[in-house]
Amino acid sequence: MPSGRAITLLSLATMICTRPAPRASTSRALAMYIDRHGYVRIVDRSKDLVKSGGEWISSVDLENAIMTHPQVAEAAIVGVEDPKWGERPLAYVVPGPDGRLTADDIREHLRDRVAQWWIPERIEFLSEIPKTATGKFSKQALRARGRADTGPRADQEPTPRRHDQ
Repeated sequence: MPSGRAITLLSLATMICTRPAPRASTSRALAMYIDRHGYVRIVDRSKDLVKSGGEWISSVDLENAIMTHPQVAEAAIVGVEDPKWGERPLAYVVPGPDGRLTADDIREHLRDRVAQWWIPERIEFLSEIPKTATGKFSKQALRARGRADTGPRADQEPTPRRHDQ
C-alpha cells in the first residue's frame, strides 16, 4: 500500500478518534473499522446499526442487499425492540411498478446474500418511504412507525383493502 494512502487513512482515523464524542442524539457518530488491508471502512451511522443478540447488523448493507432484488424500488431498515434478541431489523420495502412482491420473495432473495440471522422477520410494504426535507430516508419516522407495531410480519402479506373501507 502506498505510504501516502496509509498516512491519509491514519490521519482520518486519528482525527475521528480524537474528536470529542458527539452526543448520542446527533448523527455524527460513525460506526467504522479498519479492515485486514488497513483501510478504514465506514459501515453506518452508529444509531442506524441494529444490535441483535450481541451482533451488529448494518442497516446500509441490508438495505443494499434488499434493493438488488429486481422488483424492489426502495428499501429501508430500522431496528425494533425484540424481547429475545434486544433488537431485530424491520424492513420497509417499496415494490416496483408491477407490485407483485411478497415478504417470502424478499427473504428468499436475501438467503444467499446475508447471514441468516440478518433476515428480517418483519417486512412492511409501503407505497413510499418517508423522506426528510433533503430527500434522505427519514429513519426517525420509520422508527416511530416500527414502535407503533402496526405492520404485517414477514410471514403475513398485506391484507387487501375492500373498496368500501
